[in-house]
Amino acid sequence: MVTQVVTKPVFGASGHPTKHNLPYYTSIVIDYSTQTHTSSDVIEAITIPANTMVIACGIDVLTLDAGTGKLDLVDSVHSNTYVAAATLAATGQMLHSNAIGALGSTEVFVSYDATDTLDVTNSVAVLTTGVVRVWAIMCDYTDPVETQRVTIA
Repeated sequence: MVTQVVTKPVFGASGHPTKHNLPYYTSIVIDYSTQTHTSSDVIEAITIPANTMVIACGIDVLTLDAGTGKLDLVDSVHSNTYVAAATLAATGQMLHSNAIGALGSTEVFVSYDATDTLDVTNSVAVLTTGVVRVWAIMCDYTDPVETQRVTIA
């Protein structure tokens, strides 16, 4: 029988050696009072870089809209719907989804191999006064730096 010796690296004062990418939050505020938006308009709110995973995303209502428009939060390539037919019914209303809830899939998160966008569409009527925040929690999985942590001799 061969005996194998495992040598663990010494971290010293440099801390933990993890070099992996971390999830991050991004958002944008859309003010419908600056321009009238009809039911055919698409607003590309957040860019999803290639090799990125969307963990969760949503729409927060900051100012009510006088109209009866309903918002959808979708991506442009896969036609995934994260938020569907959301009304701007109450200030502070938060409409959100993790990837598993709204998409009806067995995936825990949605991965994007190519660049895409989270789009806000208005599915019913004209929006003229509302203000919303579109947000996403994403994680880039491009080229994580992996170092050898264990040596077997």
